[in-house]
Amino acid sequence: MQISKKIIGLIVLVVAILITACIILVQTNKTPEKSITSQPHASPTPGVISDTVISMQAASQELVANQPSKINILVDAGTNEFSGAQFTLTYDPKVLENVKVTPGTYLQSPSELWNVVDPVKGTIAYTLAMSPGSNPSTGKGVLAVISYSVVPGTTASETTIGVDQSNAGVSDWRIKSSVLKSISGTTISLHSQ
Repeated sequence: MQISKKIIGLIVLVVAILITACIILVQTNKTPEKSITSQPHASPTPGVISDTVISMQAASQELVANQPSKINILVDAGTNEFSGAQFTLTYDPKVLENVKVTPGTYLQSPSELWNVVDPVKGTIAYTLAMSPGSNPSTGKGVLAVISYSVVPGTTASETTIGVDQSNAGVSDWRIKSSVLKSISGTTISLHSQ
């Protein structure tokens, strides 16, 4: 039995393709060697400390039903390069209603990543960050604005907007951990006209 040159050539070609495929498969399954690369977003920067303070302006509110009011959430980044924050606010839903949080002027083109209001429990889960392509912010400014109304018929003389300390954090694009030094709520004084 005689095998033609075409069939032999085809067998040699198939074997060559199989050998090449096996070599490629072996090479891709090897663990790659680790190389050291500079990743400013993933590694801590020496000397960066938790220096950012978030606070709220004290407020005095005339006791008028359905009158909208606002409180600024202030940020002082200190030595940090602020790139975002997350926190959960608490309030008394028997005293305040129509409570919401909107971005302030501190971040250039801010992105609201999370803004969930629970008017029954009196909580607002809020996360705000710089938009892709924008620069981190430094210094002081208005991070966000809380707007609210007093519930009609309330007899309270004051109420508090608090902060759940357990999940509050601030990001500095240079490091992984939070750079939040402190965050505080405020007391709203309510009085008749």
